Amino acid sequence: MKTLHYSIIIIPIIVAIILFNIFQQPVITISTDKKIYDDYNGVEVLGTVNPMVEGRSLFLTVVEPNGTSYRPDTIGNFHGGKYDVVFSTGIPHWKENGTYKIIVNYGNMKAETSVEFNPSIHS
Repeated sequence: MKTLHYSIIIIPIIVAIILFNIFQQPVITISTDKKIYDDYNGVEVLGTVNPMVEGRSLFLTVVEPNGTSYRPDTIGNFHGGKYDVVFSTGIPHWKENGTYKIIVNYGNMKAETSVEFNPSIHS
């Protein structure tokens, strides 16, 4: 009889855990340490990935104001679902004033943010 009582309690808990894991939405976030940069700054990009798959890399892409894109870094070694990378605003990229889009891709997930670049200021 006790086994039946335990089964009545444990089975719904197991089903709830399984359903939570099945329907858990993957999430990727992105942010930068500033919103405006000049030619003396490094851009720090940080965020989280959930769920994190061991051995899968995160790809960072920058889209310049003229639409040209380049990949300053591939983040293959991040822990606990958190990433943090710094790259330069130096030449040959980051030449013109304007809005630069920063995109991270991880599997089929994507997040993006935008920052301004103005080489005539010193932030």
